[in-house]
Amino acid sequence: MIFSTTICISKQDRFKHIDIPFMVDEDYSRLIIKYSYTPKKYDGEDGYLQALSAFKDIYGEHTVSESEVNSELPLNNHITLSFSKGDELIGTAHRHSNDMVLEMGMNPTVGFYPTRIDRGSYTITLSCHAVLSEKIVARIEVYGQ
Repeated sequence: MIFSTTICISKQDRFKHIDIPFMVDEDYSRLIIKYSYTPKKYDGEDGYLQALSAFKDIYGEHTVSESEVNSELPLNNHITLSFSKGDELIGTAHRHSNDMVLEMGMNPTVGFYPTRIDRGSYTITLSCHAVLSEKIVARIEVYGQ
């Protein structure tokens, strides 16, 4: 393993980008990034009111039906991952899954550009799109091959 970390994310992190720098000390043909966070689903009793508020933020005073609001439930936390090499963005995984295995290198996972994995500075960025739970725990592990 090259790098691992656990990050605690709170409601104050909503709409923030959290940079997680790490070093690669030797050249590899690929990096494997295991990324997960929990909880995915928000189970707070105010889910309906939060969904209704979001509809009003988007559509103003447009009448929203109860069935439209209920169709959005349960609400989900949503934290995506981007990967950079130095100052160069290699790509993003703006997927809705909260448990991913991503490959970087010359044959990367869809959403990432092919790149050589040379020794140097890399950054994983977590983008906090929806943080509804009081505490979300994200885990990242990076392996070289």
